[in-house]
Amino acid sequence: MIRWRGIFDRMLLYGAVLMAALSIVVIVSAIRTAQETSQNFNDNLTFYAGQMEVEALLLQDALSRSAVNDPSLEPGAVTLRFDILWSRVFNELDPEVFWTDETTYELAMQTLQSSREALQEVEAPVAALQPLDVAGAVAIKNRIRPIVFEARALHLASKDSRVRNQTTLVRHQLAQTNLVFGLIVGMALFGVCSILLLRADRREIQSMNARLEDRVRQRTDDLQSANRRLAGEIAERQRSQDLAEERETRLEQAVQLARLGYYVWDSIEDRCELCSGQHAAAYGMTPTQFIAAADGRAAALELIHPDDRTKVAEKYQELCDGHIIEVSYRVKTSSGTRRLREVARPIFDDVGNVIRVSGSTLDVTDQYETELKLFEAQKMDSIGKMTGGVAHDFNNLLAVILGNLELLQEAPTDEERDEMFQDAINATLRGRDLTMSMLSFARRAPLDPSDLQLNEIVAEMHGMLRRTLPESISLEVVLSDDLSTVVADRSLTESTLLNLAINARDAMPDGGRLTIETSNVTLSNDQIDAAGEEIEPGEYVMLAVTDTGRGIQKELMANIFEPFFTTKEFSKNSGLGLSMVQGFMRQTGGTVRVYSEPGVGTTFKLLFQAAVAQDAVAEPAEMPDVATPPASLRVLLVEDDDTVRKILTRQLEISGMCVVPAAESAAAEHAYQTDGPFDVVVSDIVMPGDLQGPSLLRRLRETDKDLPGVLLSGYPQEAIMHGNGVSPEDVMVMKPVGREDLIAAINLALNPGSAPSPKRS
Repeated sequence: MIRWRGIFDRMLLYGAVLMAALSIVVIVSAIRTAQETSQNFNDNLTFYAGQMEVEALLLQDALSRSAVNDPSLEPGAVTLRFDILWSRVFNELDPEVFWTDETTYELAMQTLQSSREALQEVEAPVAALQPLDVAGAVAIKNRIRPIVFEARALHLASKDSRVRNQTTLVRHQLAQTNLVFGLIVGMALFGVCSILLLRADRREIQSMNARLEDRVRQRTDDLQSANRRLAGEIAERQRSQDLAEERETRLEQAVQLARLGYYVWDSIEDRCELCSGQHAAAYGMTPTQFIAAADGRAAALELIHPDDRTKVAEKYQELCDGHIIEVSYRVKTSSGTRRLREVARPIFDDVGNVIRVSGSTLDVTDQYETELKLFEAQKMDSIGKMTGGVAHDFNNLLAVILGNLELLQEAPTDEERDEMFQDAINATLRGRDLTMSMLSFARRAPLDPSDLQLNEIVAEMHGMLRRTLPESISLEVVLSDDLSTVVADRSLTESTLLNLAINARDAMPDGGRLTIETSNVTLSNDQIDAAGEEIEPGEYVMLAVTDTGRGIQKELMANIFEPFFTTKEFSKNSGLGLSMVQGFMRQTGGTVRVYSEPGVGTTFKLLFQAAVAQDAVAEPAEMPDVATPPASLRVLLVEDDDTVRKILTRQLEISGMCVVPAAESAAAEHAYQTDGPFDVVVSDIVMPGDLQGPSLLRRLRETDKDLPGVLLSGYPQEAIMHGNGVSPEDVMVMKPVGREDLIAAINLALNPGSAPSPKRS
């Protein structure tokens, strides 16, 4: 029953196929009829396109003959040909009637449109054409020529369309024949297929059994192949593991050659999880010993040098907060102190918590020692250069002093003697200025800081700067409004500005422009770090000096602040100029920056720390008259150098004071007990004996607590170095000191707060 039902289903299928084939035969017959009709239309279009081409050619011929006045040309021949062509185009040629295929139809429409437009354009010129009118005939021919080409193209296209239609007709006939033949063959096959159905069913069952057996066999082969692949993967994994171990060995060797150590710290359990031999060796341990010793962060910090523990603890806290750190520190080992540089990064879990720390360490002890040796060599080189320059200048000064003193022995006239005295004094003052420049370079110069407005400094020095510059150099001043106040030594600030202006003048021998500018600036940590400076971030006041001179070569920028370095002629060298500027700015708490481009100019920027706003300070009283010291003033003078003590004694006695000299502190104490009391004590700071100058004053003040004191120093940091507790009322004066400055210092000690500090060089 099931089998006969299958046969019935197949009969229905074949019946549907037969009906579809008959429908196709009918449709092909209809298409064939339409193609035959289109073929006839196409023949007509070919004929009329050819006629239009011929008529256009005849019109061109008539125009050519009319241009040369051909006698054989009948009168009105041009007009006649034009009328015939007009009739072909406007009356007979209609693509709507001769429809073939879409492409040919579109070409026919374009040809018809362009031909009609061309004929309409030349209708009037043809009517007005006269014999021998060559230009007119040529113009009409040129406009008619596209009609010839388009008619010819249409003629050829219609022929091609005719060929295509003919081919299509043949194909349709062949298809119709094939369909009829196919129907006959299909009916025959229908019977044969019905007979074969029963046999097919049996073969299908046999095929299913065979496929089932093949599938079992294929599954068995797949399992065997999977086993072979698994064995291969195991072997490949073993090779990869061997290769990884080999790479790890090579990496360990590279780390040892680079002296680079590494470790892994478990932040959850707070212990060292992994440690390389190189890292442990830097601590003088084995990896096992280091892991045991570093049991917890606190224990790990105990392995670091005590002076570096705070710094390292702060860095480790940053690490725990999730930041990458870089820190240098020292560790103590049995073989001595080692210096390490460590870089560590945190490892996070899925929620962003630090679970591990991976760090690497590098032993930089040898590098540090090499850098120290290099620094020492550079320092000695700078000292050598400075010593040579200072020796040269001091020898010149000593030559002036010695020469004048020798000439004084020849008993010259009073006028010559006064001149020689003055020359010797001037040479001594220049020596003092040279010493101050050296101290500024070393940041040891004594300063007299006060609140300054840089705008006022620039304004007051404007006239002097203008006189310093030649007429070929213009001076431009750009002062910022609301400029902050700075705390600095006024004299050295003015000297620094003048020094930079003179340098700018020398850089512009052919003239140019010198610009002095002030402004408030804010320096951040990033800006300071980028410039490699050692100043505090915050508010600063900038004083910039810019010239349009020759500029400074890049290779010379690193040397411009060295003492006695110059690119000028030897006779124009200012010695410690820029090194003094740098030393002064650093001592003031600021810095100096240089920007230069060869051929364009140079800018020096002085950055002073802005002063914190404070209450106004009362103006100091005027300096008392130093030429009239107090009468019968008793002075205890303590100076260990015999020559200096003799000169100071003479200076004070000439001023009308009574001086008791002493060579050291014990003699001074004895003199105070036997010849006292004294109105003031003038003492050197550094002396032989048990007591230094400040200690001597403190000892004497146990008897007279209001005893005034003046301290003399050849080195401005002596009181701080020795820690002897200089009293705020004590006046400190730098050697060498002139008589007027010494008298002013004594007056200030006697009357504290009534006069400004004596002149300090």
